[in-house]
Amino acid sequence: MTDKDQAHPEDGFLDRLLNVPQLMAPSVSPAGSVVAWSWGGHGQAVEAYLRSTIAGGAEKPLRLHAGGDDVYVESWRRDGTEFLLALTRNGEERIRLMRVVLAEMKPRLVTDPSPGFYISGGELHPNGRWLVYAANVDPATGKEQEASWIIRQDLASGERRVLARPV
Repeated sequence: MTDKDQAHPEDGFLDRLLNVPQLMAPSVSPAGSVVAWSWGGHGQAVEAYLRSTIAGGAEKPLRLHAGGDDVYVESWRRDGTEFLLALTRNGEERIRLMRVVLAEMKPRLVTDPSPGFYISGGELHPNGRWLVYAANVDPATGKEQEASWIIRQDLASGERRVLARPV
């Protein structure tokens, strides 16, 4: 056995340090009545939670999604009635977006279930019909490309329209 094969005396400490739970990505609804955050390091995946800021702390936080995905609240609709969740799995950086109506709390997938491209951001239009995000995909062909374009997706029909692209 060589010196390279032996464990470093501080390996246990470093492992514990890497497993310290982290609260991240706090987000407040536009009306200020709900707060969301993600919590990593206490389970297999990063989980997202919601809690009312008005109830006085009586209720427990609501876990937003189960299933082994890393989950973050991406954005809120301007009127605060809906929000978007960004999900990844197994460290994959190709996110999927889910739309959640606050009154129903039933996440619905609004982007590809296994995208072959990268999505950045995500905002629900105030009219609730459109989703705007950046992605490195040509909507006409569905092929991944180097540059990201700004895309407006019609949530009723699924049509994707390019709003901006580099020239």
